[in-house]
Amino acid sequence: MAGGARAGLPAELGVVSRRYVAAYALFHQAPADHLGLHPTDVQCLNLLTLEGGPVTTGRVAELTGLTTGSATRLRAGFAEG
Repeated sequence: MAGGARAGLPAELGVVSRRYVAAYALFHQAPADHLGLHPTDVQCLNLLTLEGGPVTTGRVAELTGLTTGSATRLRAGFAEG
């Protein structure tokens, strides 16, 4: 690839990256809307289903990067029993 052809790559990468991020966000918004949830809740629940069993609040915080207080609120909204 000639030097002149490479000069436009950073700008092209920026455009492609922004389109990817927008498409990713919209892709995850659709099931969230269908379930009446926020996309972040859907992603957190997705992470939790990979655990294969009950998950402690500390583990929720660890998996999601949430504070333990936020993890507690998340668990309270979706915990069983």
